[in-house]
Amino acid sequence: MNADGMRPVIDVKDTAVSASAVSARSAKAVLQKNFLFRGLPDSALERIAALATRRSYPKGDGLPRTAGACALEDTSLIVIKRTDFLKLLEREPRLAIQLLKLLCERLRWTSALVEETAFLASPARLAKRLLILASLHGRSTSVGELELRISQSDLARFLNISRQIVNQNLSRWRNNGWVSLGNSRIVIRNPEALRRVVETG
Repeated sequence: MNADGMRPVIDVKDTAVSASAVSARSAKAVLQKNFLFRGLPDSALERIAALATRRSYPKGDGLPRTAGACALEDTSLIVIKRTDFLKLLEREPRLAIQLLKLLCERLRWTSALVEETAFLASPARLAKRLLILASLHGRSTSVGELELRISQSDLARFLNISRQIVNQNLSRWRNNGWVSLGNSRIVIRNPEALRRVVETG
């Protein structure tokens, strides 16, 4: 998961599957869930799936990137080589259009982030980012809460504020009953309260 709350070009949430499930799911079925490939005809998906390979990463493993990634659990990814992907774009104009949409979404997000940094106080920025991350990557619990797997350190780095400030706000919200905290885990129990924090800026 990206701490910025944006879809990467290959969305880990959509294309990553647990190690035990890899053998039971075809590359085509996994690609169909990805934003870029969703809506393409079966014939195109089959050609793309033929290019895909699988890579496995143990928990905690990852390589340096301009946008870092780290496996939160044993994970297998479907990977398409850059050269193959560029050739694919030439043959599949619908895929190129999807990529343009993604780039536009990234630009809108970047503009919004600049505005947040300039005009919102730290608590509002933190609350807004938690809500966005939860909507994109959160898991609904049995009691209707949203569970998000992210560390306080990652949140602090992304928002460019200290971990102490993140912890102070989260601890206050926990005491209010708005969130609960665990090991690299945040459960949003009262999203409306966090939205009020954002609205008051």
